[in-house]
Amino acid sequence: GFKFDPKRRSHRHVLGSVLGTGIDRSVVGDIIVPPLLDADKQQPLTGDATGVDGLGSDIHLFVQADLCDYVCNRLTHIGRTPVEAERVRLGELCASLAAMDAMGGDAGDRLVKTLASPRLDTVVSAAFKLSRSKCVEAIKKGQVQLNWEVSEKPGREVAEGDVVTFRGKGRAKVWSLEVNRRERWVVEFSLFK
Repeated sequence: GFKFDPKRRSHRHVLGSVLGTGIDRSVVGDIIVPPLLDADKQQPLTGDATGVDGLGSDIHLFVQADLCDYVCNRLTHIGRTPVEAERVRLGELCASLAAMDAMGGDAGDRLVKTLASPRLDTVVSAAFKLSRSKCVEAIKKGQVQLNWEVSEKPGREVAEGDVVTFRGKGRAKVWSLEVNRRERWVVEFSLFK
């Protein structure tokens, strides 16, 4: 395995290394950096972490399909740590993300908010603490993804289990979505780091 300093295993270090290969930020999608896990205890490692072969420790990067081979050949280091990049089928990635979800992934505490509707713009507004008008603008500019696909429709409904990504702000997973007795929507979600 490779020796990874947990302080250097972050979204910004991965993004910096990817951009260092010469590609433009506009063709880079989500970067998923789960915490390093102790293979025996299946818990996040603390202190000096060695090896990236623990369950759920792979870093996942979404790029345009035509750039996959380029990134795989050029991305040899994250910071000073040597890495091996490989193309992964979406089905395999979904299984890996499901395992990360089962262990809590890199999600923070679950939050509960009451909303007027389950529209994408209202969920984004609640999750990322921005005005709805700013969220509508960001959605129309293509800065928001729903389940890893750009959604430019602010009125699109969000469902239980959906993942909302806001470029530059983070990601939120919707755990539950219910109507309360006052006809308002109660949304439970986690914000990912």
